[in-house]
Amino acid sequence: MVIAVMGITGTGKSTFIARMTGKDVKIGHDVDSETQDVGVYDTTIDGKWVAFVDTPGFDDTHRTDTQVLEQVAMSLAKSYEDGYKINGLIYLHRITDIRMQGTSLKNLRMFQKLVGDESLKNVVLATTMWDRLSHGDGEAKEAKLKAKHWDRLAEFGMQIRRLDCPEAGVAIVRELMRNINPVPLKIQRELVDEKKKLSQTAAGEEVLNEVTKATEEMKAQLSEVQEELRTAKESGQKNMDALKKVMEDTERELKSKLDQAAKDRETLQNNVVGLKETTRRHQAELQTKLDDADRERKQMEQAMESQLREVYRQNQEQTERLMANERQANSNNQYLNDRLRDAERAAEMARSEVAEKESALLRQEMHTIRLEAKADRELAEKDAELRAAQARLRAKSNECCIC
Repeated sequence: MVIAVMGITGTGKSTFIARMTGKDVKIGHDVDSETQDVGVYDTTIDGKWVAFVDTPGFDDTHRTDTQVLEQVAMSLAKSYEDGYKINGLIYLHRITDIRMQGTSLKNLRMFQKLVGDESLKNVVLATTMWDRLSHGDGEAKEAKLKAKHWDRLAEFGMQIRRLDCPEAGVAIVRELMRNINPVPLKIQRELVDEKKKLSQTAAGEEVLNEVTKATEEMKAQLSEVQEELRTAKESGQKNMDALKKVMEDTERELKSKLDQAAKDRETLQNNVVGLKETTRRHQAELQTKLDDADRERKQMEQAMESQLREVYRQNQEQTERLMANERQANSNNQYLNDRLRDAERAAEMARSEVAEKESALLRQEMHTIRLEAKADRELAEKDAELRAAQARLRAKSNECCIC
């Protein structure tokens, strides 16, 4: 997963990448550019390897736009040739800028030429520096920028987001990580697939027009300086030596700029990024960084795999212990159940014995009662017989007395 970060100097490109990766990225704190080379910084987000490509802006303080374009174009073309596709691009813009003109407009135009309309769906334009102005002012500026400059890009699928809190950066990256079928950038198709010279690409034509325009302006300025110098000589102005030195310094500076413009024009017209020698030379450092990033990714994957194996082993051991404990608990439960059943059987037997004994006692009591009732009946009968015998005796005794 490869994500490129672009924008003018001071928009927070290096800061953003440093926060996303935790890597040591050179960060500038003034108008001078710190990103002088294309840098690659990788990390792991949600378990996936992500490489961030830090690019210089077209307002670089140390190089011309042609040199920046040459380096950026070569980096993109080389990565495309090697099978690394750009899954997403993040273009940063300061919300604090009073208006969008000059450098900002030039960078945005160059960005459009590099990316092309078809790849804008892979782009997120993120505004930064929201903590430096009120929320209301920021929203008003954002609305104006959308209406005047960004709505056309949004029509082709570009997303507009705010980097107004630490979580916003990760959310943007996750949004781009969902792009699993990236579309090659326009500059990549032009240089690699169509084998165009750099000057024949849309971005190259834009820079060439800027160089041509700047060359004409510098030629006019040089003519004015030379004319002023001749006029000063003819009129014999005072402080001629100091004036002459200033004019000559200005003339040398303009000639130097013209020479550089000529070199830029020659670079644009003659440079074919597809030429292996030039491309390999300029991309050696980037390839090394990509290789280092790939090695670091593999080391991280190996470390994570080792950790996962250890966690799996610990989980297995814990599972086995839990299963053993469960088996022991089941065994204990079975033993307790068996003892409970034995106790229940013993209790049932005891209850049965008691019931039998109670039944025997009851039968014995009933037998005793029947015997006692029989004895009472026999005794009553004997008593009745005795009274009858006594009555007969008395009757006989009376009879004897009468006689």
